[in-house]
Amino acid sequence: MNNIHNIIEFIDDVNNIGGRRPQVYKDRPNLYEILTDEEFKYRFRLSKSCVDYLLSLLEGKLKTATDRNMTMSPMNKVLITLRFYALGTMLISVADMFGVSISCASKTIRDVSYVIAELSSIFIQIPVHNIKDTKMKMYEIARFPLVFGAIDCTHVRIQSPGGHDSEMFRNRKG
Repeated sequence: MNNIHNIIEFIDDVNNIGGRRPQVYKDRPNLYEILTDEEFKYRFRLSKSCVDYLLSLLEGKLKTATDRNMTMSPMNKVLITLRFYALGTMLISVADMFGVSISCASKTIRDVSYVIAELSSIFIQIPVHNIKDTKMKMYEIARFPLVFGAIDCTHVRIQSPGGHDSEMFRNRKG
């Protein structure tokens, strides 16, 4: 009788090899409610009111059709993305903070970034009048020819103009 029991256990073990692992649900803290205004701004680089405004612009495009499988709220999606932007670090730090997998954090950051990029026409304005005057002023300020605008803290890849002055266009990051 003992041998039959051992055989049955062995067969059960063999059948479970490569089987699905049980789903594990991690706690997802609501950092918007937990953190004070100062702590929130320190961690996400934006105030709660600014995040509320951003969420009002993005929420319709971030909602999921269903609440199955512990889907993330649009607020948590935005906060994961903002934390990744603020840290500029590896995904595991952000994923651990929000109780999600690394792949989930990656997908969330990608999706939210695309939705934010769709808003660029609202917030990024290129001057269309007096471009010639603007170019001259920019040249007087920084000796950059043909520049009519600048974006702070953003490295814009350009094709090297070549020639004698090409090194003047290289920034500290190459």
